[in-house]
Amino acid sequence: MSLEPIEGYLREGDQLDPAAHLVVRGWPLTADGILPNADATRRRYSWAGEPLVAVSAEVTIAGWDVDRILSGARLRTRRSYAAVAVGEVLGAGFGRLATFSAPHYSVALGF
Repeated sequence: MSLEPIEGYLREGDQLDPAAHLVVRGWPLTADGILPNADATRRRYSWAGEPLVAVSAEVTIAGWDVDRILSGARLRTRRSYAAVAVGEVLGAGFGRLATFSAPHYSVALGF
């Protein structure tokens, strides 16, 4: 099966502040809940010609504060969520790609 390049879905122009919050999709917030999301991305998309193992997240970019993100279409039905500073995510070795429509990001290990 051929993977779809994620490069066709990248946005430009987001200015990330390392202190901004990265809001991971809500419930479930366990490895068992997050890994299927990463696997689904791996089975569908590639990055630089390789399968992209990533999880979806929302980031507090310009015009998108935590309250707006939590009331948006992707998270308003979630019972709980996790948030961490972008700088901590980058410091832990994760990369991020501004994908699809704002404020969505794909967060991946190893790039």
